[in-house]
Amino acid sequence: MNNCEKYHALIVGLLDNELTPEEIHELNMHLNRCESCRNEFDEMKEISGKLSLPSFKEPEDEVLEQLWKSPYSRFTRNAAIVMVLGGYLCLMGYGFYEFMFSNKKAAIPKVALTALVIGFLILLFSVIRERIKTYQKDAYKEVKR
Repeated sequence: MNNCEKYHALIVGLLDNELTPEEIHELNMHLNRCESCRNEFDEMKEISGKLSLPSFKEPEDEVLEQLWKSPYSRFTRNAAIVMVLGGYLCLMGYGFYEFMFSNKKAAIPKVALTALVIGFLILLFSVIRERIKTYQKDAYKEVKR
């Protein structure tokens, strides 16, 4: 049984197709003589077979490209973006209106919120401007997804 320990690594190597012909022959000779190693080999082969099978089928590249370019897909993406941004802006506007024109709040938080909103808008404008400028010189804009 102590002799079997060197064959455990060979069994894994055989399942991974990493053995030389001499090692395969030596392992086969041992498997013919040793029932416990043969049982271990059969179990590992069964497990290896189950692991190598894909659990799901991925869609073809053409299908994904067709979905990506379809007008319906483009419309839904753009509509979702507009709805999320529109809802966000409406909520921000309402919150800003309530915060600024409610007499219950102090002046310092109002000034801080105003500075925060103005800073956000300046940052957003600068990022959009940079994206427009870099898009014109983008070397990868012709690459299809």
